[in-house]
Amino acid sequence: FWKRLRNDEGRDLIELRWHESGGPPISAPLETGFGTTLVTRGAQYELQGDSEIRYDRDGLKYRVIFPLD
Repeated sequence: FWKRLRNDEGRDLIELRWHESGGPPISAPLETGFGTTLVTRGAQYELQGDSEIRYDRDGLKYRVIFPLD
């Protein structure tokens, strides 16, 4: 899902969340690959935003927040 936010400085932001469920239990990988690098650094460098990946046992969760402008 996504939603529009406004930070303390009055800047409009977009928050996107991806939650996987219904699959087998997961755990964090021992090493990360190109795909993980792409989604985390892409948010930072291309969108001037921030991202987080969580490897919860019930499914992967990804969150990215970036400025709307």
